[in-house]
Amino acid sequence: MPTPDDTTRSPAWDPIYRHQPVADDGLIPADGNDATISGVSKHLEAHVGEPAWVFHELMSDKVHLDVHVVAPSERFPFHVLCTSGMSDLPMTLPKGVDAPMYAELLVCLPPTWDVRTEAFSDEAVYWPIRWLKKMARLPHDYKTWLGYGHTVPNSDPAEPFADTTRLCCWVILPSATFGEAFHKTTFADGREVAFHVLIPLHKEEMEFKLKKGMAGLLPLFPDGLPEVIDVVRPNRCVKANVRKSKDVN
Repeated sequence: MPTPDDTTRSPAWDPIYRHQPVADDGLIPADGNDATISGVSKHLEAHVGEPAWVFHELMSDKVHLDVHVVAPSERFPFHVLCTSGMSDLPMTLPKGVDAPMYAELLVCLPPTWDVRTEAFSDEAVYWPIRWLKKMARLPHDYKTWLGYGHTVPNSDPAEPFADTTRLCCWVILPSATFGEAFHKTTFADGREVAFHVLIPLHKEEMEFKLKKGMAGLLPLFPDGLPEVIDVVRPNRCVKANVRKSKDVN
């Protein structure tokens, strides 16, 4: 697993993990875990809404990753997509880190977003779902972990997720939208599972976070980081970054 040291620290002194490929053990088939599927579904029903349908994974490696979809409602007028299966295996936490070993991830999409599988051939539509599954597999593919304030860029240097946006990096946070009780739950088999929301950032916002930490980034969003993805969201670090404004939205 990646281990940070003094040479892999951000200016804010947060550890930076350089994920390197681990030994290829070939395809490790995985089936769905009933306790996970039931636990995710019940947790969503209690705090967000009953899933309207599930994107089932046909072939799975290491963990069986489905995506539960909660349709827009009067209370939460946007789509909520949540993984089911990331928590089938524990993440690999560095020594001394006190954080949940099991987690699931979610993204929130505008009500106008086309969440039909027929639309997924368009990368401008599919990229949040692709990354939701990619991020859920990352800890198991690289024997690492994901937790509060971690940022994961699209490549290095970071590139936009799609041609329709300048957003290019994820930050992982507990959801402010669904309340504190949503942040963790205990499944029937005793696993304590954290639920994190993925929020996309501009490159300059990611760089600002690396310099100032989450404590520096959060004040730039006095109403909180927007959990519902807006592909044309203004860049909050245009004035905080030395790059010319023509390079950002």
